[in-house]
Amino acid sequence: MLATARARSLSLQPSTCCQISGFSMAFALRDEQQMLLDTIDGYLKKEYDFDTRRAILSSPEGWSADVWRQLADLGMLGLPFAEEDGGMGLGALELAIVLRAIGGGLIVEPYLPTVVLAGGILRRVATADQRRRFVPAIASGEAIYVLAFAEPNGRFNLADITVSAVEVDGGYAVTGSKSLVLGAPIARGLFVTVRTAGARRDQYGISVVHVPADAPGVRMRTCKTVDGGQAADVDFDNVFVPHEDLLGVRDGALPGVEHVIDEATIAVTADMAGAMWALYERTLEYARIRSAFGKTLSQFQVIQHRLVDMRVACEYADAMVQLAAEQVDADPLRRAQACAAAKVQIGRDGRFVAQNAVQLHGAVGMTDELDVSHYFRRITVLDGLFGNPDHHLKRYAALLKHSAPSMEFAA
Repeated sequence: MLATARARSLSLQPSTCCQISGFSMAFALRDEQQMLLDTIDGYLKKEYDFDTRRAILSSPEGWSADVWRQLADLGMLGLPFAEEDGGMGLGALELAIVLRAIGGGLIVEPYLPTVVLAGGILRRVATADQRRRFVPAIASGEAIYVLAFAEPNGRFNLADITVSAVEVDGGYAVTGSKSLVLGAPIARGLFVTVRTAGARRDQYGISVVHVPADAPGVRMRTCKTVDGGQAADVDFDNVFVPHEDLLGVRDGALPGVEHVIDEATIAVTADMAGAMWALYERTLEYARIRSAFGKTLSQFQVIQHRLVDMRVACEYADAMVQLAAEQVDADPLRRAQACAAAKVQIGRDGRFVAQNAVQLHGAVGMTDELDVSHYFRRITVLDGLFGNPDHHLKRYAALLKHSAPSMEFAA
């Protein structure tokens, strides 16, 4: 699969590429996809420059409700939801186009936690009535919902759930802890993976419940991620959840959760690809104007070779994003293989591009005043999110040996 993506990247002709913020995208777009790209790219160029990002990060809130509403007005928050649920009914490739632009624009607002993760749970697990209850609020920008799935000792095994939901009169009592819940400090509600039956790590017995963020018994220890995002460790102490707030079918949510995390991992690779291209363009421009020993850096052959390597890495990333996005709704084995392959290739190439961008900029590349350092931190965070390349390489190897995907690859 890695070889397939490389061949696809190297066989591309310039005429098949589109442009996002000045860099090429390694696959042709249909007219409606190009319109989507022009919309999000035009908005970012006009309304979300680097100074805007820094101002938002330094604000007490750490994110912008105005930007969130503007994204809703553009239709970006309802993009993956079915039209009958209040969305636009677009697919994984369209979502990748938007995430790639978001990565290039360094948006700090919780698009991944809300639209991809929480939205994915609604699409893959919830009933039609539950989608009608939650989706309009997300698509309109009225409310932020997030997914709480990771646990302190889970080691990327989505079935390793100790948060319990014990049935009581009228509902469930939820007790336990979730780790690094992205977007939790600003969320109205959390969709929480819980164990309603079975023993720890059993595939059966996993459900998803909705818990209001301000419900009695919910306690958050908030933090900022390295790239400026919002997150929290969340404790649940005998939190009451009514029966109607259990999403979908009781005890059978794991396949849907696995699907959502794979989809989110692919979305992360698209975000990384956008950041990689932005770093490459900035480094290329810097090499053209920075002088040393009587000539610009771009005139040194060793720098030229390094820039070419960075460009090739970005092209590989685009090819892998496309390949993975095409498999989002394939059978679970093919989807998992494509997801793991993309995270391996783009994780490694992303770190290569980020590290070389900082090195070629010199000391200024490490300063907060230059966006290069912000892209570096973005790629660093995304590289480890949902499993780093080493984890996914083990996962990919295991998937080649088995007829069904497994989410547990602990060392």
